[in-house]
Amino acid sequence: MVSKATILVLGQKTVLQELLFVDLQRQLTVLQASDENQMIDKTFGNKRVDCIIVDIHSVGCDPDDVFQWLKKDSATKNIPIIALGDAEDDIDLWLQAGAVDFMFKSIPASIVAARVKILRDVMIKTQLLIDVASLDALTSVANSRRLDEYLDVEWRRSLREYYPLSLIRIDIDSFAVFNDQFGIGAGDDMLKQVAELLDSLTNRAADMVSRYDGDEFFILLPGTELNNALLLATRMMAGIALLGTPIGNDDNAGLLSASAGVATIEPSADKHRQSLVDEAGDMLERARQRGGNQVEGVAI
Repeated sequence: MVSKATILVLGQKTVLQELLFVDLQRQLTVLQASDENQMIDKTFGNKRVDCIIVDIHSVGCDPDDVFQWLKKDSATKNIPIIALGDAEDDIDLWLQAGAVDFMFKSIPASIVAARVKILRDVMIKTQLLIDVASLDALTSVANSRRLDEYLDVEWRRSLREYYPLSLIRIDIDSFAVFNDQFGIGAGDDMLKQVAELLDSLTNRAADMVSRYDGDEFFILLPGTELNNALLLATRMMAGIALLGTPIGNDDNAGLLSASAGVATIEPSADKHRQSLVDEAGDMLERARQRGGNQVEGVAI
């Protein structure tokens, strides 16, 4: 059974809107938000919002202003926008600003639903391409671009909801030696195993594992305090050791290990998300300099 499309109507509730909602709800899942914060919260709270319908008179803003804040946030920037109004003079203004369609308030709900369903079909196909482009080709976890986008989303959300962000940067110790000893093919297989292990140890849907560069993985943990992030990093390092992969020659043999750097930040207006990445990198470097196979962490 195909699920109903989900739309979010942006604007204050009016009698006209409520009448339209009643008809639409028979064919679509309809959400309503009266301002920017409500809208972003509802897009985060739902797996997929297929379309945002802007009641242009209710929002009381210039179309360029509306699109500026709709497109600046990663949670809403890729959702198609339909303008809902009752004056022909508004059509060009909203289409030029970025709306994919303009509909009059007098339009029957069945036509609104049909247009939204067509948009959803297009968006699903587009999203499939985006999802493929967001994955690391070797390990199938998120790639660095996807991690950067997600960090931006979670940074903005944490500013509104006042929760910490933790980042683990984990790197395979002596991975170049492993590649030299067993070959690049074996190294690729090892990275796949490590990625699968790290992904299996992150139990929350909000957590993201990313292969960021070579043999370095990032794990973003929204709402996680430093102590818990350190515990998870330790479990990940132990899991890599338990893979039991030998490394080195007969005179200096051992098992493959990893080092980790952890940073936790309480986002605020005077801080920047890049500092989370940089501090976790500094902690990783400290762990390496102290011999590897250990974790270092800091709260910013």
